[in-house]
Amino acid sequence: TRDAEAGPYSHHQICDGTAGPQVYLTLYDLSSCCNSLCGHWLGLGIYHSGILVQDLEYTFDNTSAGSKTGVVSHEPYFVDPARQKTLPLRCRLPLGRTHLSAQAAHDLLTELTPHWP
Repeated sequence: TRDAEAGPYSHHQICDGTAGPQVYLTLYDLSSCCNSLCGHWLGLGIYHSGILVQDLEYTFDNTSAGSKTGVVSHEPYFVDPARQKTLPLRCRLPLGRTHLSAQAAHDLLTELTPHWP
């Protein structure tokens, strides 16, 4: 890796070349019952979303974080058997690759968390 040369987060390492970790948007059904009703009557769904970078998912205002609010990282919901029943994965959409290493992406998101309390 090499240091980024410019920008407000230049202290974060970027990957050599262009093949950094794949980034995904994860969408979860908040309630199959509610989604069925909304989908049928209103043409809408109710979803929870996250951003997945390697083995960590980033979501806003994670209820399992206790009193902590804002952007938090956790094990992806779709690998947790308890969450699979209550918050089923609807889809995982590839967004492309980040030029940051997985650790640098995590560090950057952690650094930005106070800006989204």
